Amino acid sequence: MPQSVVSIVLFAVWVVAMLAFWNLHRHADFLSRKGVTILLFTLSFLLFFAIWFFERQRELEIGGGRVAIYPFYEISRAGEKFSARSFAIPELAIDRLQGAEQQRYRFVPLDWILEPADPDSLTSVPYLFDLSRKLHYPRFAVGVLHNRGDSTVCDFVLYDSDELIPLLEKKFSFATGDEHQAADSLSIAIASATGLTLEEPAVWSAEYSDAYFAARYELLSGNLMQAGQAARRIIDEDSLNIRAHEVLATVVFADPDLRGTDLRFREKTLRALSEKLARLSELDTTRVRINRLAAEGFLWREKFTLAEQYLRRCLRQRFWDSKALSLFTRLHYTRYRALGYSDIRDMFKKALLYNPGDVEAAIGLATAYLQANETDKAQAVLEHMYSISPNNVRLMHALGQVYVTRGMARELFDLYSRILEISPRDSDAFYNIGVYYYNKRDFKNARRFLKQAIAAGNHRNSRMYLASIAEQEGRLEEAVEYLRERIRLRSGEDDAYAEEARRHLFDLMLAMGKVDSLGNVLEKKPGRPR
Repeated sequence: MPQSVVSIVLFAVWVVAMLAFWNLHRHADFLSRKGVTILLFTLSFLLFFAIWFFERQRELEIGGGRVAIYPFYEISRAGEKFSARSFAIPELAIDRLQGAEQQRYRFVPLDWILEPADPDSLTSVPYLFDLSRKLHYPRFAVGVLHNRGDSTVCDFVLYDSDELIPLLEKKFSFATGDEHQAADSLSIAIASATGLTLEEPAVWSAEYSDAYFAARYELLSGNLMQAGQAARRIIDEDSLNIRAHEVLATVVFADPDLRGTDLRFREKTLRALSEKLARLSELDTTRVRINRLAAEGFLWREKFTLAEQYLRRCLRQRFWDSKALSLFTRLHYTRYRALGYSDIRDMFKKALLYNPGDVEAAIGLATAYLQANETDKAQAVLEHMYSISPNNVRLMHALGQVYVTRGMARELFDLYSRILEISPRDSDAFYNIGVYYYNKRDFKNARRFLKQAIAAGNHRNSRMYLASIAEQEGRLEEAVEYLRERIRLRSGEDDAYAEEARRHLFDLMLAMGKVDSLGNVLEKKPGRPR
């Protein structure tokens, strides 16, 4: 368990006390050897009890002091809608409240709130009550914006999620387009209700511009292409705009195809961006997000020492940053053990303690359990997160992998039916159903779903299973063709499946008598007609 400053100080005091008592015993006849032994044992017990107590209090503080400010929404004649300022006002307020000198409350970053949430239900207060309880947010805030020409009226309510009662109801107005004024009124109201002291007056960075919040809105809404384009327009005008670079880097690193590329490609495409992020982080080393993104860039490029440097910097500023903890698991275990974590599961558990809505941390923990053959624990973690975030396709795929492993047919098909309702051409869904049937040796159904995976999204690895089915059914030429297709679809030099296909193709061709043990072709190719 990573230790706080208090724990480190306690340990230092214990070391000094131990040395002092031992020297008194040796040089000043202080107590007998037995008495000194009992005293040192007692001090050691008190040390570990004190460290446990303070660390436990810190963990309880994180859970007991979370406050969520959900995106506000606008009401007009056209109905309810979200907009850039729906996200801008809460995010500005969160930023200001998070910077207050206090340890009692932690204001949850807006992107952490939105990650597990159902976007279509964010205007429903009963849904927000349920979500807040599941995510252990004891307090949460909602707001509604009413346009009144040149001014906007905001109805704001701070709730206690356990008691189902409003703690604070407030109405304020601000000049339409002045989200900074609205966030100022909001943060002052919340600070008053929670006993926090804010610096006066509010100082907002010039980077919090309308253009930035337009880009941020697209990002948090899942419109990655639009977010990237908006961020690039800001950077074209101001190359040192840190927040615009944060948006752009988040878009780049969120590309699902990035996982399938090799190191040479990632080095070529990400080098300039990651080094830019590192330079920007030096302009203000206290910014958590830019340090985390710089670390992620170095991780993609496998510059592990630099990645560790920026992750440590991030955690010094916000020890409860679940995203930084999850990124740390991509480093060698000796690096995170130096932080006090015993293994990768310990890190993911702590990430989920700090951020119970971290879908990626839940997937990471479940994957670690699967690797340790603890499939029941993997299932429990993912099913719990699925109860919180039932529309997250990546989460459903991870849970589907567990069901495939455990042979849970009914649950598997219910889950993938749900995935295909959300995303009818999801090739991974067809692929995993095909793998399930393959493991059951129902080759007819396996082949049907694996071919659907190819038709829906040209799923590369479906060809590996189709080749295996063809080989086991005696259609060797068909197996050879599938293996050759998989090799042609190699994603990079470190594509392990393509390399497996290449090795198996050689073995198959050797068994068929088409090559010798050195790889020389034995059969003659037919000549071209004249």
